[in-house]
Amino acid sequence: MSELLNNIIQTYAQFFDWSMWVEVLSDPVSWGLIGTLVLMEGLLSADNALVLAVMVRHLPVKQRKKALFYGLLGAYAFRFVAIGIGVFLI
Repeated sequence: MSELLNNIIQTYAQFFDWSMWVEVLSDPVSWGLIGTLVLMEGLLSADNALVLAVMVRHLPVKQRKKALFYGLLGAYAFRFVAIGIGVFLI
């Protein structure tokens, strides 16, 4: 169990490694990949917002704002976890 936890920590530690960011951002090929990922993220975010809006439209305004906030927060948290799992598996 501790080995799995160490692997997870090492996977997410890469996100906060300054030398890795310098290397990635100085490579022109990476900019194309980053642009593609930003475009995909934008499309997925729009899809999430549309689905959440449909799900909460029947709620009163105060509860609707709260539900949208927590729904979007959960979507980004899940995406962060999913990306980390993908990096770990690769």
